[in-house]
Formats: sequence, C-alpha cells, structure tokens
Amino acid sequence: MRTKPWNSMLLVFALVAGCLSVAPQAAVQDELEIFPTPESGITIPARGENAMTMEELLVAFGEASGEYLTWTPETGGLLKVTTVGFDRELVVEPKDLYSVVGTVMLVHRFVFTDLRRSEPRMMVVTCLDSAARSNLKQGARFVAVEDLHHYADHPGMLISTTLHLPNLDVRVLTNALRGLTTDPNTMNVVPVPESNSVIMTGFTSTIIDLSQMLRRLDEASEPKDAVPPGATRPPGGR
Repeated sequence: MRTKPWNSMLLVFALVAGCLSVAPQAAVQDELEIFPTPESGITIPARGENAMTMEELLVAFGEASGEYLTWTPETGGLLKVTTVGFDRELVVEPKDLYSVVGTVMLVHRFVFTDLRRSEPRMMVVTCLDSAARSNLKQGARFVAVEDLHHYADHPGMLISTTLHLPNLDVRVLTNALRGLTTDPNTMNVVPVPESNSVIMTGFTSTIIDLSQMLRRLDEASEPKDAVPPGATRPPGGR
C-alpha cells in the first residue's frame, strides 16, 4: 500500500516532464511549418509533345503540397495555353517544390497570393497580364519582418511587411525607391512618417532583399555620437 503514493508521484512527474519536453517542440514545429515539406515531389516533362502546361503543373503541385489553389476563368484560360517549357525533364524533390514552382510562376508572369496558412491551406493564382492584376496588392498577406525568412523559399508569392527605420527620412527614401518600382501592381513602398516606418508590398524575394538593404542603410546612418538613454555627456562633449 505504501508504494501507491510513490507510484502516483512518479506518474505525475513523468507526465509533467513529457509535457515540458514535447509541448514547446510541437509549438515551434507548428509555427515553422506554415509551408510543410511535401511528402512527394513532381516530375516536369521536357518541352515537346508531352510538355506540361502551367495548369497541369499547378494541379500536380497542389496534390503534392496539399495546397488548395483557385483562379479566375481568365487566369485559368492563360494557364491552359502556357507551357512550362524546360529543355529537358526536371525531377523536383519535395524540399524544392515550393521554390521551383514559385520560380516558374514568376517566369511565366503568374503569382500566388495567400488566403490562409491553417488547414486547409489555400492560395489564389493570378496572371500578371489579366484584369485582376490591379487588385493584387490588396490581397497580399502581411508578414512581420522577423518572420520574413520563413518565406525565403517562396519567390512566387506576394506579401506585405512593415519596416521601422529610425535613422532615415522615410518620405525622402520612398521617393528615391520609386525608380525601382517596375510594376506598381505588384510593388510599392509607402511611408508612415509619424512612426518613421515604411509599408512594403511585393514579391517575397524582392521584399526580403529590400528589407535587408534598408536595414543596413539605416544602421549606417545611425548618429555616431548618439548618447544612450539615461547617459550624460562628459565635460567638453567628448
């Protein structure tokens, strides 16, 4: 009879230890797997009589990745008549599926916009030569700056983020960046002067590269003689 309390304590300890060891890992895994690695890859035939259309590519991608894809009839018509066009067969591994398909999308002027990252995961496909391109920016998913690296392997997606630049005049900066905007339907940088921040919208690869460049520029513009909060300058200002 004396062993029961001890056994109960061991059971409670095991349960608590299990929760402490498993729960954080599960939470991190759920957070990071907003784009779970597909269980299988796909094979893209070479150009020729067996050439794969963009519609066929996206259907295969959706089945392998678990993403539900939708598009308008106009975009669907363009997907049917556009072929991938590789010079030879390409076997795409599961870990490379999002990156390869996203790159092919950009080459043929198609883009993903995200609808949801929880199950069922959904994305919209839009052709940049269709009438729907004028509303693309409104559908761009917001991604926090610290989470941008999760989107590094998804070049064919349109996203939006906010970047704080305390050492730069964001109004002057955005005017200077207008020369980099080749397509206002998919790229823009809007200043928020009161907070010295900018709202950036564009393809993931562009937004990630631009945010890194602007951060370095902001760091280089930091006043060298800035006094830390709460500190005082020594006599003579040195």
